[in-house]
Amino acid sequence: MILIVIEFVVVLIGLAITPMLFYRFPRLPEVKSGEMVFPKVSVIIPARNEEHNLPLLLNDLNGQSFIPFEIICVDDDSSDLTAQIAEASGARVLSLHDKPDGWTGKSWACQNGADAAKGELLVFLDADVRLGHNAILRLMQAYSDCGCTISAQPFHKTEKAYEQLSMLFNFIQIAANGTALPKPLGVGLYGPVILIPKSEYNRIGGHESVKMSIVEDMALGHRLKENGLSYLLFIGDKELSFRMYGDGLKALLQGWLKNMAAGAAKTTPSVRCVFTRTICEPT
Repeated sequence: MILIVIEFVVVLIGLAITPMLFYRFPRLPEVKSGEMVFPKVSVIIPARNEEHNLPLLLNDLNGQSFIPFEIICVDDDSSDLTAQIAEASGARVLSLHDKPDGWTGKSWACQNGADAAKGELLVFLDADVRLGHNAILRLMQAYSDCGCTISAQPFHKTEKAYEQLSMLFNFIQIAANGTALPKPLGVGLYGPVILIPKSEYNRIGGHESVKMSIVEDMALGHRLKENGLSYLLFIGDKELSFRMYGDGLKALLQGWLKNMAAGAAKTTPSVRCVFTRTICEPT
């Protein structure tokens, strides 16, 4: 009986604290008036069998108010038309084969793209990201304001009924990362959209330093903190969005089980308590 009462109290405390987890939704700043000079930007898109998503993203990039210095599509041993589509859109294509042991595919693709990039700023974009006309410029505005790495969790668009399930996991990820707290925690970066100065990327060892991590975005954030480098996290809107797991419910479950398992391991105990019905024992 005592345990039931304790669990009930923990649930009530969790419900009371939950609004704090979504206290605010930090959006990318709007573009300021007047001409601004930005460093050269290299956009890097790691892509494996993305023939359906890639044309949409590349079309968005070609229609930006701020045109990147270069767009690099890293074809990670695709079996479809990913490379041909990227070339037809004017992107620079790097075709990778025979991934070395000890690397995850995405980290391997990102590291190769970064090594080939000539820009001072690197913008990593997942192929399923969608960009409004000013999306890149707003990322640049955020970087200009803070002078540090910028990462954003895109706004989640859905088309099929089962995709609504993923919205819950997106909220959990935002809460677990502490982005929406009154004082953000910043457990790690958001993989779909990362802007990072190349000098800082090289300083932390790039994706090679997290090559064995399943959730490389969380690990990159940890590497930045280890090296005394700051970063800011944002939540996307209709100008920075994505559609996740349009291939089916199985893909959704596999993707979120991977992210939640790895993310939970790095979430601070105080935040994790809100999502559990157990009492946190002191360490």
